Amino acid sequence: MKKCFLMLLVVLLALSNLFLYSQAPDTMWTRMFKATGGMFSGMAISKFAKQTPDGGFIGIGYSVHPFLMAHIIKTDAIGNKLWQKEYFDNYNKGTLTVSSAAQISDNNYIIAGYGNILQDKGLFLIKIDSNGDTLWTQFYNHQDSIVITKEIKISSDKGFILTGTIAPLINADQANVFFMKTDEYGNMQWSDRFGLENIFDDGYSVEESYDGNYLIAGKTGMPSSEDTIFVIKVGTNGSLIDIKIFGDEPDIKYPSENINLFKTSDRNYMLAGHDGGDIHLIKLDQNLKILWHKVWGSENIETANNIIETRDGGFIAVGKINLEWPPNSGNGKYFPLIVKFNSSGEFVWDKIMYNEFDGDFHSINQNSDGGFIVGGQQKDNQAFDHFYMVRLLGDGNYVNDMNSSDFHLEISPNPVSNDLKIGYNLTKTDKIKISIVDFFGRELMLLKNSINIAGSHYIQTDVSNLLSGIYYFVLKNDEKTIIQKFIVVK
Repeated sequence: MKKCFLMLLVVLLALSNLFLYSQAPDTMWTRMFKATGGMFSGMAISKFAKQTPDGGFIGIGYSVHPFLMAHIIKTDAIGNKLWQKEYFDNYNKGTLTVSSAAQISDNNYIIAGYGNILQDKGLFLIKIDSNGDTLWTQFYNHQDSIVITKEIKISSDKGFILTGTIAPLINADQANVFFMKTDEYGNMQWSDRFGLENIFDDGYSVEESYDGNYLIAGKTGMPSSEDTIFVIKVGTNGSLIDIKIFGDEPDIKYPSENINLFKTSDRNYMLAGHDGGDIHLIKLDQNLKILWHKVWGSENIETANNIIETRDGGFIAVGKINLEWPPNSGNGKYFPLIVKFNSSGEFVWDKIMYNEFDGDFHSINQNSDGGFIVGGQQKDNQAFDHFYMVRLLGDGNYVNDMNSSDFHLEISPNPVSNDLKIGYNLTKTDKIKISIVDFFGRELMLLKNSINIAGSHYIQTDVSNLLSGIYYFVLKNDEKTIIQKFIVVK
């Protein structure tokens, strides 16, 4: 049965966003990064976002200004950009569309994509370190085929497994699932194509199975017929073991887009995605038999680009939702969407990131404080996609980045209309910076930037010039940061 979104009233302001809350965690900050370089500005899309060991975050995706290239951004804990790097930023070097990335156990990262070097078309793997410097690059020439990568993961032997779609140039309507295995240096050990004959097969997600083989989730179907999802099992030498097809039941609808396959903490599998309107979660046992199948959505169109298991054994999906906006206008707009489910696939909460322009989420990972970092894209008033990163607090229990023994902070009243009172206590003399920022992280008011002696301090400031909305009070020294949300109401 379709579920209704539980929302509070949202006011869309010309220069700011407000968020809907259905017992969802608060937003700590959001950031939009535009691709800029030389004379050009262009779009940038984050396909992967994750917390780094230093407490900051890394976003990996691609940009166009004017050529397609890999785009990497590193931020600190509160979303301030530390550095930005690009790869293949010159057409003479090549063009590259990033489709997937993963963190390697040594805190390096592997990036997968497709594109070309001059006239040669094929796939790329790029390994970078924590500073964004290239450790190695591999290019796999597929001159006679169209190959589009979808997902890369790290195998137990420290190599890489990669899936996607491959089609001959002369008949692109007859595609197969593409699968490739490499060693830890990106040297290809084998690759092959799988699927049914004379039909369009598409590979979306890959996982190492519990018995040491490999699983590929995808879909099969002709353009004029309903798509059917399947899971292909492949041996360690690349041989086909089995194809499990879902869709024989005529009354059951399965996901057909952005299919995710991953292991769960109870040693089963999750097969998830969307059907172009609703989000699907299918729990499988180790023999790929369905344990349960849940479908979630509203009267609107929801898509899920990425779904992960959370530490509480539940699941969280990110994508977008199409809503009539402004209300009763007859116009539709896509807003980035986050949906949380429990371990049984039942709806827990949803969060919609309202903005004046279209947006979408592509990646989510859980942070050390129980919150989440989300990556995607958000358009501006010139229809350029920005590299979009959002940090969410934990499930209602945010742990400050600063140790409470070093700082004690109180603000009142909250919500506030005019005078905001801030009290804080320092256990030692220190240079601190105190400011008020909006949810984009833009500094609106600098209240203090000086040495404070140990002890209790008090600040009162007038916030009546701020529009109604959500803001953050930020107190930081050279090592740590504490952030507290407050709401301005008129």
